[in-house]
Amino acid sequence: MIKRRISISPLGSLVLGLVLASAMFAVATTDLALPAADPPGVGQVAPVSYRVPGVNMVQELDEKALYWRVRFEIPVGKRLTAGEVKRLRALEENRRPPGLGFALGLGGLLLALFVVASLSVRLFVRDGKLLRVQLLLFLPLVLLLAVAKVVFLLTPLSVFWIPLAAFSMTWAIMHTRIAGMVVGVVGAAAAATLFPLDLALAVTLAGQALVPPLLMDRVRKRRSPGTAWLGGCAVGLLSYVGYHWLVHSSLPTEDLRDLQRSGLLAVLGAAAMSPLLAYVLRPLLQPLLGVVSSSRLMKLSDLDHPLLVELAEEAPGTWQHTLAMANLAEVVCASIGADSKLARVGAYYHDVGKLTNPRYFAENLESGEISPHLELAPEESASFIFEHVTEGERLARRHKLPYAVREFIFTHHGDGLLEFFWHKCQEQGNPRDLPREAFCYPGIRPRTKETAVLAVVDAVEAASRTLRDPDADRIDSLVRRIVVGKLGAGQLDEAGLTGADLAGIISTLQEVLRSQHHVRPEYPWQKKERQDMVRRAQGAAAQAADADPRATGEMAREPAPSPAPGRVREPAPSPAPGRVREPAPSPAPGRVGLPVAEAAPEDQRSPAEELSAALEGDLTGPVPIPQQLADPPAAVSPEATASSETLSGVTAPTAGQGMSEASSSVVEDTIREPGRTSGGSNE
Repeated sequence: MIKRRISISPLGSLVLGLVLASAMFAVATTDLALPAADPPGVGQVAPVSYRVPGVNMVQELDEKALYWRVRFEIPVGKRLTAGEVKRLRALEENRRPPGLGFALGLGGLLLALFVVASLSVRLFVRDGKLLRVQLLLFLPLVLLLAVAKVVFLLTPLSVFWIPLAAFSMTWAIMHTRIAGMVVGVVGAAAAATLFPLDLALAVTLAGQALVPPLLMDRVRKRRSPGTAWLGGCAVGLLSYVGYHWLVHSSLPTEDLRDLQRSGLLAVLGAAAMSPLLAYVLRPLLQPLLGVVSSSRLMKLSDLDHPLLVELAEEAPGTWQHTLAMANLAEVVCASIGADSKLARVGAYYHDVGKLTNPRYFAENLESGEISPHLELAPEESASFIFEHVTEGERLARRHKLPYAVREFIFTHHGDGLLEFFWHKCQEQGNPRDLPREAFCYPGIRPRTKETAVLAVVDAVEAASRTLRDPDADRIDSLVRRIVVGKLGAGQLDEAGLTGADLAGIISTLQEVLRSQHHVRPEYPWQKKERQDMVRRAQGAAAQAADADPRATGEMAREPAPSPAPGRVREPAPSPAPGRVREPAPSPAPGRVGLPVAEAAPEDQRSPAEELSAALEGDLTGPVPIPQQLADPPAAVSPEATASSETLSGVTAPTAGQGMSEASSSVVEDTIREPGRTSGGSNE
């Protein structure tokens, strides 16, 4: 079984919020945890920086009351005046020891902040239910604020130097924009508790950190960071100036006199630092989060990668299926705004597990080769099919593929049912009394848009190969059926796809498949070859009718193949005057007669095609195993031997004859055995 990542439940969000709130409470009260000492006297140097946000002061006089706002700040190393000593002693008496109300208020605020943030991440952020994602979101944030608290205690720098936008930009680039916005909101609110409820700091940091994710384009991220940085810088600056004007009714001109403590300079400096810090953080957080960089994707997309070279040599049919899927997945992901590069690379490696037993997959069987599944019990066949998931994960780990690429291996079938062999087991009476779960894939359901797209494309691409006459209506119906089937099975529930995404996936697949199965006009030499073969077949039928007139009735009931796309069925020549058309002979036992009468249903498939569909696609409905697979073919009678000799002129040519693929397909259409009709199929 594939090892699942640890998820977090709502109760887990409560526990995580409690842990984070406790850590942040300790950070916010670091200065109160220091041993109490007598405040320095007049003319002495302040040992640490003391900061109190602006407070409203009211003094009542005899005839009127005075109101003003005071911001108390004493930087480290400053020699204190008598007034500063008085204010400092009053501050120490008020906050030491911390009262119960202060502790409960600050602790409750932080607990509510982190619990709500964790629950929101679970609901709205991609992969937000994973414990790893939540820890990487919040723990670096708490660490940043802890470092900021120590720096601001030991230096006179302004508190607005916190580069919170670097974290929001990093998450917006390597994950999702909403994750970056969550980091910005939580970080701004938590930073305000460093110096009890500094609203100016919260407003300014929120403006700096929220704007970059909104302007960031995660897919085309090479050109968007510059625009995002300029937007965050402008909004942060406007927030600082606007708050100062709102409170003091003036511009922050005093910041120009003391640049070391200037909040205005700090806002600009933090904005300038954020892109540089984000550039440093990305390579550190990406491996922990399982995100693949663009340069790594370029290396993995090289078709000379040893694993891909081995796949092309050992399983050529799977390799062709892989290339077709890569093109489809890339186009579909681009249409819904997902990461098309990641989808292409994931498609390259999703079936590498078939290298272990390539002959157990129909696309790797040579012409005329018997499938080994015909001699196996259903549960044994299922185990070989399932191995391509588990062995693929093992091979990917051995070649050190990143998790984001390995995820495509064990999610492209999810935990869905291998319906073909499950129904075969039921038709055989289920002698071992196996549960339905024994025929379910050992993977997990897709959790990203890219893996969900690949799961749908895998089923659609394989099932489209089984269409006998792939016209527009059949292609559209097939795509809708597979997407709806996966939705009904719950395979796309955790992928975060919206209704608009599903509509885009369906329409894009329909358009691309219709383009791939286009019809081209028949060349003159192809038409001549086809007419010659029809005449030879009719001549052989006439000779057989002369030899055995009793076969007329049965022969007339044999179905004729549907014409190839773009071809018009040639009418049979009328009999000569005075001659009655001879009836066609009946086919020999165990052999399908020549088609000369009515057309067969266009979706019929032979047993080999039925098994091929089951091993290559993804069933969306129950498909019974054809009776031809369970019963051995009938022996060829002497009459069939004579017919075979008669038909020697219309059999498929050898390699030495050099007949084209087009003419070969005509011969196959002429003598193909009618089979059963089914939907898509599983691996």
